[in-house]
Amino acid sequence: MNIIRNSLPSSVIAQETLNGTLKILRSLEIALFEGDEDIIPEAFNGFEPKFIAGVAGRATGAESITGSQAWHVDITTAVTADLIQDMRDNPVEEDVFTDLIGTIAEDPNHGAITDIYYGFGPHRDFSKLFYPRERSGLVHNGAAGVVVDHWNSPFGKVKLNPDKFIRRSGLPTAAGTGDVNLRPATPALGVAAAGGGNPGFAATVQGRVDGADAAAGAYRYVVVAVNRFGKSVPTASTLLAAAAAAQLCNCTITDGSPAGVTTGYEIYRSVAGGAAGTERLIFKASRTGAVTVVPDNNRFLPGTNKVYFFQRNLEGMGWKQLLPFLKVPLAQIDLTIRWAQILYGAFELYAPRKHGMLLNVRPL
Repeated sequence: MNIIRNSLPSSVIAQETLNGTLKILRSLEIALFEGDEDIIPEAFNGFEPKFIAGVAGRATGAESITGSQAWHVDITTAVTADLIQDMRDNPVEEDVFTDLIGTIAEDPNHGAITDIYYGFGPHRDFSKLFYPRERSGLVHNGAAGVVVDHWNSPFGKVKLNPDKFIRRSGLPTAAGTGDVNLRPATPALGVAAAGGGNPGFAATVQGRVDGADAAAGAYRYVVVAVNRFGKSVPTASTLLAAAAAAQLCNCTITDGSPAGVTTGYEIYRSVAGGAAGTERLIFKASRTGAVTVVPDNNRFLPGTNKVYFFQRNLEGMGWKQLLPFLKVPLAQIDLTIRWAQILYGAFELYAPRKHGMLLNVRPL
């Protein structure tokens, strides 16, 4: 490849260096929001687990609770404190943005939101809220339309940052991902209705009522086993015939790999009455043993988005880069040319209560 002519604008090694850099940056961008050492032990904790633990876990002594249980227990404290707004299948609203930023600004939080990060869908929907207010003719240079790249909240200017890696919860990959010799094998799944949960199906949270998609009824579940090398082929779609209001579901997952291979699971669920193959990611859970029981109390809805509210300065958060981005040549032991690209660092959240989130945001 170094000798023959090719269509690349630069050498093959330069192109592969660029490809590796982009791969690292993509993985890092996702981990800054969702990284969870309870799911992938080699990962650093991103915003979500640090935020939940900072608002709730360390205050209640529950920080040792891992995976889905931490979300189900500790997240309730953050919702009660209004630092998380559970939209329950509603689209983005300017009023909700204003209320959340105001809550973060008030005592005892004393935050000053500078940035909102969300996916392209919520950014599109938030921009649509302002189109009817900006109706006008063509301006002198022939351009029409309005660009919404920041928002003047009652508590200061907020920059809007659409991010392609903050995705709407999606479908599982049918073939799995990663090296089949290193990734987990497909687990076995059983689901059963369990006792009353909070919020439960057909829930009312912060005054918002679930729609028909999350009401009592029949649901389908799929589980994917994960480790740092990839994800397993999904389980077959498993039906929970009847989930009553205020009831939760227990997913009983039997590991399909030897101990030490699987480190966590991704839980996918359909909407009420959904067909097999429509299951979308709702949350991740850590492996606790050969058999792991994961409760789903309908806190997270399939097919929805998240929106993050940040005080993006060194009073609120920071990236601790331990070494510069390195390219290290490796010994040539055959005809291949080998090197490593390395970045050492971790995300730190200094003041969790100066930030916030929206959950379960439905596209318009």
